[in-house]
Amino acid sequence: SYLSVFVENYENWYIKQQEIDIQNQYGEARDRLLARIKVSIERMKSGIDVIVGDTKVFKAFQLANLAMLMQMVHGSEFSKLKDKDEQRYVAPNYLDVKYSSYKWRPFQLAFILLTIESLVNEDSKHRGVLDLIWFPIGGGKTEAYLAISAFELFYRRIKYGEKGAGTVIIKRYPLRLLTAQQFQRASILICACELLRKED
Repeated sequence: SYLSVFVENYENWYIKQQEIDIQNQYGEARDRLLARIKVSIERMKSGIDVIVGDTKVFKAFQLANLAMLMQMVHGSEFSKLKDKDEQRYVAPNYLDVKYSSYKWRPFQLAFILLTIESLVNEDSKHRGVLDLIWFPIGGGKTEAYLAISAFELFYRRIKYGEKGAGTVIIKRYPLRLLTAQQFQRASILICACELLRKED
């Protein structure tokens, strides 16, 4: 699958890093970082295994990706409108070629694959790991964690039915302006999730 090729490319890069000869004083730091990368690669592979090996996970993964596409389209295409009646609303065809520019950045896809196994497997050894996205402003951190949020929402409803409803994600921001911006983006995603839920 394309996901496997994605991880294989990262693993090939990781192997090349092991072959680089560096000064002894940096050896310990290199080994520590490479060990973390190795664990990340193993976790991403586990994520892929869970996606292709469990029909409920696969369905939730598909729905989360569609919901994120809807969120991205509405967040960019309609965010410039000041008034809802400014132009006639036409529901977009999200699978139209003109939306093919909406793609995951490598770190976003890596984060999604990295965390999925520990979300669905209650006995996962990575269940208690805090996965932190450390990336510059405007780099796409929000989409990465919103995708995981959408996945978790869909997965719980698919697996547990009505019992899967309720509070699953808690978000907290240190700045008021940031809270308002993130609330808007999360709201678009929740509306997209709800539309998809109503279809099934």
